[in-house]
Amino acid sequence: MATWRDDIVHALNSLGGSAALADIYAEVRRIRPLPHPQSFEEVIRRTIEQASSDTQSYTGPDLFRSINGVGGGVWGLRSRDRNARERVRTESGMTLDAEFSVAPESDGFAIVIESRGGGHGSAAKRHPDYQDSMRFLLSRLAAAGATLADATVESRETAALPHQEKVLEIAPPFPVSLASEDPEEIRLRLGRAQALIGRARGAPRGGNSTKRIRLFVRFPGSGWTVGRARELLAYGTSDIAMDEVANIEAIVDPQKGQRYASDVRTKIAVERRAMDLAKAWLSDDGWTVRDVSKSRSYDLHCAKQGQELRVEVKGTRGGGDTILITRNELNHARDHANVHLAIVSRIVIDRDSKGAPSASGGVLRWYQPWVIKDSDLEAIAFEWTSARSALATTRTRAVRSR
Repeated sequence: MATWRDDIVHALNSLGGSAALADIYAEVRRIRPLPHPQSFEEVIRRTIEQASSDTQSYTGPDLFRSINGVGGGVWGLRSRDRNARERVRTESGMTLDAEFSVAPESDGFAIVIESRGGGHGSAAKRHPDYQDSMRFLLSRLAAAGATLADATVESRETAALPHQEKVLEIAPPFPVSLASEDPEEIRLRLGRAQALIGRARGAPRGGNSTKRIRLFVRFPGSGWTVGRARELLAYGTSDIAMDEVANIEAIVDPQKGQRYASDVRTKIAVERRAMDLAKAWLSDDGWTVRDVSKSRSYDLHCAKQGQELRVEVKGTRGGGDTILITRNELNHARDHANVHLAIVSRIVIDRDSKGAPSASGGVLRWYQPWVIKDSDLEAIAFEWTSARSALATTRTRAVRSR
């Protein structure tokens, strides 16, 4: 089923791009399958306000605008341009100064990352956070199980070149399963490859590794739209992921196991609290700690007197007897002998007057080394692809460890 946001966007498009709330209610009621909740109109109002930067309830993405001012009862689409540019928001709430856009392709999506401009010390800098933005984009694509099918330089210098001369040649060759590779290494390879393409005659050696590039990606499963892909890349989550989260949450015992938070901000607050406690414990024990969670299949890389340690950190408001782990986390823990697990349970969430969550408390448990047996795992979600054969095939997408 489409999300409420999808249906509201659909309704506004059908109504010419803007409409009174009463008309929006009627159109969504017409297109959304039954049954409808008793709070139908309240859900629509709340969804619109949370996706409009005109309101104090805004959580993103910025899809809707108030035509006559908040409270005026008339709403419209913020932009009807499907190639509207976005910026990456980090988990700490910072917006990176670099832009990207998402557009549909025949069997995937084109992600265009705008180039960086202006030299060191220049007053006319453009998109100075290009490299950090690339790190987040590739890591979020990897976390979603996306495949990078192609990458090209799309600059003025390459506009007249045939497609093959614009392709970024990297290893492994396309298509690349991002979940199976180190996103940071892919970023570095893309940077080295683009420096060689579209160089002006007589240009200095080395080349520019922050050009305007196009990534062509495919996501696993169905249901991906431009809006959902854009939300994943900008905010690190998507309605598809959150729909899966809601299903999983009903399975895991909240008194004993880890729960996925349906509120993204709460999930981030819990994760940040767990990371802070784990880093503090390691630092007190003499380890030099580096957060690699955005670019590796584990969270903390630690070093002390020639020793190295890789730490996976899990935070939960429950008891922590069960946790949810991804396929990448499982494979990494089994492939490396020096992986430890830190579980921070009983984290407490409080909210301020605006509903923003803050985390405190927590009980830290340490597993060294982290040994995962098949008997400790239980599959709780699968991906099914109907088009592959008459006999459906499945592969585990999420597991929990007892």
